[in-house]
Amino acid sequence: MMVPGIVVLVFLLLCVTGNSKRFPSYIKKCSQSDSNAKLCYIKAVNEIRDHFNSGIPEFGLPPMDPLVVPEISLDSNDSFKASFKNVKIYHLNELKIEDISVNWNDNVVKIKLQLPHLRMTSDYSLQGKILFLQLQGEGKADGNFTDIEADIKLQAQRYKKESKEYLKFVTMEINEKLHQSVFRFEGLFKNNPELTEQTNKIINENIDDILEELRPPIHSVISKTVLGLISRLFEKFSTQELFLNSS
Repeated sequence: MMVPGIVVLVFLLLCVTGNSKRFPSYIKKCSQSDSNAKLCYIKAVNEIRDHFNSGIPEFGLPPMDPLVVPEISLDSNDSFKASFKNVKIYHLNELKIEDISVNWNDNVVKIKLQLPHLRMTSDYSLQGKILFLQLQGEGKADGNFTDIEADIKLQAQRYKKESKEYLKFVTMEINEKLHQSVFRFEGLFKNNPELTEQTNKIINENIDDILEELRPPIHSVISKTVLGLISRLFEKFSTQELFLNSS
């Protein structure tokens, strides 16, 4: 359920290294060869974060209080399917960058982030078995996450097109920790509110195991979304156009 937060952060990190004509004037650009590049990246991302409430039209980013995502879907080997529509994400402006490592010799980007609180509301649809629970229902969902930590590693490859060099990000690794997660699903059993209440209690008592079982499809959604977003940016601009001090 961390998809939107991670997508936004990775996109912002890659934007701050860019040299687009639409680059916001209030963000300092960072040089690949700067010995203090990490500090520059962190400062630039923090500057962008401070504009979350108003949005960043230069990057095509809308206001993010809340951030609205049309749909997030999870599919776990046909045994469990979940769809979250009209998703609203709150508290992204509390993102904290713990560390950034960019090695363009090996084409590797590493990010360590922390988010004290994240809330997600949506219209949900669930069907299938997760752990020992057989679930089928639809309605309103509300999820709250506290003390999120994530380590992200992106691997890129360089290629030539029309005598210019481009980057393509091909893999993404994620390692995250959630201190606490609390969900509420309304309407799990439309004609039995007591059973809905009891099932919500069971879900939250076993939420760590449930999220662990759903880790592969969650990571798959994050990777596909982030890599697709990055690809659209890097297909348009060569490394000479995107980065300072590029030969």
